[in-house]
Amino acid sequence: MIRELLKEYKQTAKETRQRLDEVNRTLKPLQLKDKKDLRKHELELLHQLEQDKKILNAALSSLVFSIKWMKTGRMPGAQRGIEKRSSYDEREVVSDPYWIQLKKESNTDIFECKIDEEQEDFKAQLLRDITKKLTKTEREVLELRAKEFSIRETASMLNIPKSTVSDILKRTQNKINEEWMIV
Repeated sequence: MIRELLKEYKQTAKETRQRLDEVNRTLKPLQLKDKKDLRKHELELLHQLEQDKKILNAALSSLVFSIKWMKTGRMPGAQRGIEKRSSYDEREVVSDPYWIQLKKESNTDIFECKIDEEQEDFKAQLLRDITKKLTKTEREVLELRAKEFSIRETASMLNIPKSTVSDILKRTQNKINEEWMIV
């Protein structure tokens, strides 16, 4: 039942986008002309097309919102409970199990655990295997984040939007989780 409804909403959204494109194509030549040069019927048409554009944009926005809600089963934009997890992910600090480091205060020491050469080789090989599965951009983003650059700094360095950096990180995490179980 919900799949059929979702399919209908997607089709309606597609048709609404097509109608919006038609309105924009018709509206563009009229907007390029000076309003003083337009005839009365052209001014009325311009006004009507601008109103149509507003209505179609509102309808399309509502359709997209509804489609997201039906796909996810919760209201888009609402962040309660587990949905807020991504905001915690940025604060998560990945720690190497071989190094235990306490926050350095005046009299706090750093504790180390010895790593033998075999463990280092294993870690290096694992890292090579993981990075082979990633694209160049995914590797760059992962390396910058591993060097503790923020998402904003990473996006700025790579000249891509912050949302793209977040998407790449999620995609990379999914790829890694599919192949290896990292503890």
